[in-house]
Amino acid sequence: MGTKAAPGRFDGYGKAEDDEPVFTLLGRDPVAPKLIREWVRHHQDAKTDGTQLMEALDVADQMERYLIDRNRRPQLPVIGDDE
Repeated sequence: MGTKAAPGRFDGYGKAEDDEPVFTLLGRDPVAPKLIREWVRHHQDAKTDGTQLMEALDVADQMERYLIDRNRRPQLPVIGDDE
């Protein structure tokens, strides 16, 4: 997992081209873990490195713990939501 102080191996911001749009999710965003898991779901069939997918899921778990530790509730995914 990466942080601002220590970017991770799959840090998109550091790899972005100078004019490439970037969207960042923060650990304090209660929707972030759900969005990361959705990203993984959409990339499972693509040629995305399995290590990157596993790291993304780990980040989602760590974000949930971050929220819970700060007495915030993560937004849980809806089971069977295929949209």
